[in-house]
Amino acid sequence: MLKTMSNKPKILHLITGLDLGGAEQMMVETLPKIKNFTHIVCSLTSKGSLGEKLEKEGIKVFCLNSGKYFSLSSVVLFRKIIKSEKPDLLATRLIHADFYGRIFGRLFGIKNIVCSLESVLDQPKYGKIFFLERITGFLVKKYSAVSQAVKNTYVLKASIDPKKITVIPNGIDLTKFQTNISKTETKNIYGWSDKFIIGYAAKMRPERNHKTLLSAFADFNKKIPGSLLILAGDGPEKENLITQAKNLNIYDSVKFLGNRSDVPQLLRAFDLFVSPSSYEGMSVAILEAMACGLPIIASDIEPNREIIENNKSGLLVPPFDKNILFEKMLYVYNSPKEALKLASGAKIKSSEYSLENTVINLEKFYTPIICQTPKS
Repeated sequence: MLKTMSNKPKILHLITGLDLGGAEQMMVETLPKIKNFTHIVCSLTSKGSLGEKLEKEGIKVFCLNSGKYFSLSSVVLFRKIIKSEKPDLLATRLIHADFYGRIFGRLFGIKNIVCSLESVLDQPKYGKIFFLERITGFLVKKYSAVSQAVKNTYVLKASIDPKKITVIPNGIDLTKFQTNISKTETKNIYGWSDKFIIGYAAKMRPERNHKTLLSAFADFNKKIPGSLLILAGDGPEKENLITQAKNLNIYDSVKFLGNRSDVPQLLRAFDLFVSPSSYEGMSVAILEAMACGLPIIASDIEPNREIIENNKSGLLVPPFDKNILFEKMLYVYNSPKEALKLASGAKIKSSEYSLENTVINLEKFYTPIICQTPKS
């Protein structure tokens, strides 16, 4: 049985880091709303940009400061946290935390360990991850997956029993995207009046495929000279992308904004949202753009096909074909009525991915696991 409200079951959430990202953002958004449990967060690395937000919600945050790899000091500290907090369940997110948590969590006496699968990891270099999953998966009681595509991937590549994986789609706070402020007014706020704005919000990592977007935008900007490309997010590829923009002679038409706390407002200034990512789990950025009622062009990959119906709630294109991407961008610009239909379809579809639904599903996921296994 669940404990009384004054002594609620305790979940220790272990995550690789707390810098801005889809998985990190989902944790920050959902934990304060999951009221039946006491939540503690432990970052393998630092407190990042999101740790303070969790603390403001009354959630205790620990940092192991180990980097992404095991260190003796971090293991000692992790053991100390477990012994002092005595969690009823350990929930892990992101690859390094997943393996760290299941190995040392079990070693230090935690019987209930669950793992959130966040991405399809569709690159050959991740073969070792699926191998490690096959040989350590027995330490995990249950898995959640952010999309059916992610579940399918781990069943196929890591030989996880499909009955062991529950699909819990990402969700967003739809109220953040409801406003009476017009697009024109929002553009004025940023100084982008009378510009056609194409935007993308994502970590600047290779798999997010900003390079293809920049190449396509270079062609688009020649046709539509007043257009702007707005890139929100930061990451290891940023300097390479700045160099590419300069080499393509579009640097003055590309705004590298870095990490932003005003994404809902920023999206309202966009005329088109483009997400050319080569692989995903379930894109929070796309869901937010849908909720904002934007026409969307996204890569034609399995996770995106779960949330976007081609030609109805968005346009799907091959991830690395800059010519097709350019053609679709130009199509949206030249076809305002079709753009409006796509935007309307996207907004309607977004209602299926509310944060409230995600919270309910997570509560249903955690509760029986805690109830069925005695605490060690």
